[in-house]
Amino acid sequence: MIDESTIKRWEHEYIDDINLDNRFYLNLNKEEMIKFINDNYFDKSINKYVTGKSFYMIMGLQYIDVDCAFTRGDSIRYLLCVAKNNKGTYTILSDVIYHENCLNVFDEQTLPVTLLEYSEANQYFRNKGLNKDILKEFARTVDHSKMMLTTSQSVLGCRYHVFDTLKECLQEYGFDKDIRMLSQMDMNYINTLCGKNSLTLKRKDI
Repeated sequence: MIDESTIKRWEHEYIDDINLDNRFYLNLNKEEMIKFINDNYFDKSINKYVTGKSFYMIMGLQYIDVDCAFTRGDSIRYLLCVAKNNKGTYTILSDVIYHENCLNVFDEQTLPVTLLEYSEANQYFRNKGLNKDILKEFARTVDHSKMMLTTSQSVLGCRYHVFDTLKECLQEYGFDKDIRMLSQMDMNYINTLCGKNSLTLKRKDI
């Protein structure tokens, strides 16, 4: 466990007084992400990563751990919204974790898709529009030639209508391919991914 005094110091260094108007985006592969964590979230004064009360997840986040072991895959990308903090390093305000060329949905899959695995806002900065903004950045920059597949929504995702927001953002930027969650796959979709039919799936409005 991390002691309360250390948590309070980290909250001052990483959370307090952040100017959200100065935020910007980074899109990193796994090696670059691990370097970002080591450069920005390692407290050399006590030889610990800046986490919550655990030793594992980055402060304020649920889906990014200190060595990126929580997420796997060769094509994984980390889209981050960051801002300078009181320590002089960068704090992650929100993130989208996705696979840009995913062929691992099924063993026999031949058609790659973009798989959005996680999306979140830092718990210290919720209800400030950051998740919608990063979904807009994701929609603007993601490959529009591949179908979009997402994992099922968490309880918070359902509460804040994250999947609906993602669809709106993608459509706003002209995305016209199929968009659905893993739970919404049918045999037609599965056969398409596995090259068993010649159907080109278009946007699915659910």
